[in-house]
Amino acid sequence: PILIVLMLYLISSSSSSSARLHFSKYYHMPFPDKLRRTAANEVRAMFDLSFDSYMKYAFPHDELKPVTGSFTDSLPELGNA
Repeated sequence: PILIVLMLYLISSSSSSSARLHFSKYYHMPFPDKLRRTAANEVRAMFDLSFDSYMKYAFPHDELKPVTGSFTDSLPELGNA
């Protein structure tokens, strides 16, 4: 639920006029500090999980395949082709 509110806030504050029109009732809605901290903590936790999984299963390769838990070297500009 927190991330949905965060997404609505970010979309409504974008420069796109269609997003502003669609979410106009949320455009001037304040984003309380408690909600902001909660959303930031959730984003940090998701990043940490992703980073830790990459380090455990795929490092030093380019990408982690989350379904199989394997890795791929798909970025030839890094010299991994």
